Amino acid sequence: LELIRGYVNEFQPRLNQEKIDLRGFDVKKELYRLLQTVVGGLALYYGLKSQNSFQQIDELSAHGVLSPEGASQLKEALRLTLRIRIKTH
Repeated sequence: LELIRGYVNEFQPRLNQEKIDLRGFDVKKELYRLLQTVVGGLALYYGLKSQNSFQQIDELSAHGVLSPEGASQLKEALRLTLRIRIKTH
């Protein structure tokens, strides 16, 4: 869990006035990586075998770590960040 805490600190969105003025935002680091690494960290913590973030979310839900609704919303957030990342890349 300490690893996940480090991921949250490293990949959290860092908005400041300059980024707001420039409309500059690192989608990969400040959105996508945060979700991906937290899900991956939970999968590692719970000893899951899946390598794919979406499969890891399904496994976390199947093990009762995430509710079905929480898993669905987390997958939708991951899909949204992937779409944004693709559009901005």
